[in-house]
Amino acid sequence: ISPNQSIFTNKQTSKNQTNKNSVFTLSNVLVPFFYIAMCCWILYLIYAVASTESHNHSNLRANHRHHEQKRTLVYNSTNGQNETTPYLMTASTNEKKYLNVGDFLSSTIGLKKARALQQRRKKTISVNTDNIFATNRQCKDAFTNQNVVTNIRSGSKNILKLRGVQLSEGFEGIDQIDSHGTISMSDILSGGRAKNPLTLKPSFNPRENLYVTKKCGTNKCRLEVQGRGPGGFKGPGAVSILFHKDQSSVNISFGSDGANIAVMKFYKRNGQLIKRLKVDIGHTNKYSFGRREQKDIAGIAIHPSGESLKWHMLKLNRLCFG
Repeated sequence: ISPNQSIFTNKQTSKNQTNKNSVFTLSNVLVPFFYIAMCCWILYLIYAVASTESHNHSNLRANHRHHEQKRTLVYNSTNGQNETTPYLMTASTNEKKYLNVGDFLSSTIGLKKARALQQRRKKTISVNTDNIFATNRQCKDAFTNQNVVTNIRSGSKNILKLRGVQLSEGFEGIDQIDSHGTISMSDILSGGRAKNPLTLKPSFNPRENLYVTKKCGTNKCRLEVQGRGPGGFKGPGAVSILFHKDQSSVNISFGSDGANIAVMKFYKRNGQLIKRLKVDIGHTNKYSFGRREQKDIAGIAIHPSGESLKWHMLKLNRLCFG
């Protein structure tokens, strides 16, 4: 080895040694810092979880005390006489003022409860699945009315007119959009309030409204109604129902292929949305929808939904009301 090579080798060796020392020094600084940061993060998570649990327990205790105070305020059961007459405590004399039912309902607590109950009832749609078509004999099925069904042919319909009801794709004021991220390009009816008065709105494309199938047996015929989705496919489209008179109960029998959810919107005659429901038609296909102490269902908008890797095919087999 020549002297020049020896000098070069020594320089290279000293340079590598310097790099190793710098790396070693940097790792000595970063590793403890990393462990300290991890410990701080773990302690923060433990503190956050403990604070949340403490807050939840405090809320539960506060709610429990609140309900206990309300129960003590309304009912007197502390004198051992099983007394259930409503009363209020007067602050001046600390005496119990017993109330009759009318006074109690007109009091602050009773009035708040009555208003809350009234608001809940206004927004409530009762749902029943107990053999509804067999028990409700007064219900008139629009899809089997022979006076009307006999004159209807199978095929596409912009608006299907039956006795007491009409069907189309949507309502005025409600947007119809296509679903994304699924195999089935089904219709979706978006938006809350419809236009006043509630009015049917067919699709601008006549191939994407309704398709009616007429099936006849020995004595009578019946209809099946499907919404036509994007491209005119039968089943993945929306169906909207407009009643000539407001209803208090409606019975519907669904048919499905791939769709396990029917998204339903119930409307009043002025276009106000009563309730939006997601109905599990995979569990059962027969449902009864009703209003408690009210008769204000003017229309129903329905579109199918389900798993992303399936086509959402939906049809109406029976429509019973009145």
